[in-house]
Amino acid sequence: LFSRSHEVHCEPLAERCLDFLTLAFLSVVDQDHGFPDLDPAVLEDVLSRDELVCTCEFAVFEALLTWYNKRASMKKYAALPELLRLLRWHMIREEKRAKAMEQLSKLRPPRAHANCVEVGTDAEQEGAGRR
Repeated sequence: LFSRSHEVHCEPLAERCLDFLTLAFLSVVDQDHGFPDLDPAVLEDVLSRDELVCTCEFAVFEALLTWYNKRASMKKYAALPELLRLLRWHMIREEKRAKAMEQLSKLRPPRAHANCVEVGTDAEQEGAGRR
């Protein structure tokens, strides 16, 4: 619905979608198959809101990993540092922070396969600019 609101230039609907995402963040992460398709700028907007409703800040970290891992792209990988800065790390218990750091140390950019590019992927779009 959010992406459609932009296609038809309906800003009130887009704002309502952002409000819903802010108030039901973890439910959207768990139940909306479109969550991994969110643009990094949209996620940045939501994570920067003081009204963001979540059970704990570590759940927001896990949501970020879900967003990245389900449909990894260079665009998402490049956005991760800024998105991670928006987390309220001081609200995450020490043992959970250690777990988060361990998970982040294993995070890698998506692999680009020169001969195996799917239509519509970031790698294909980047390659199109070099021709």
